[in-house]
Amino acid sequence: MTKQLDLVGPSMIATMLGVHRQQISLWRRKGTMPEPVAVLDGNRPLWHRSQIVKWAAETGKELAT
Repeated sequence: MTKQLDLVGPSMIATMLGVHRQQISLWRRKGTMPEPVAVLDGNRPLWHRSQIVKWAAETGKELAT
């Protein structure tokens, strides 16, 4: 049986937080986001959804969805 992971990329995180995708890139460059759990093709970061929810709560960011 295959285990499914609840992974999200920058576009989904932007939707979750109600911000533009460029904001996610800015937070990554500033080093304020958690490290991604995986990077596909050298430039497509992925995070566990729970990791982003926790980070958002810790930094005072409200979830839009």
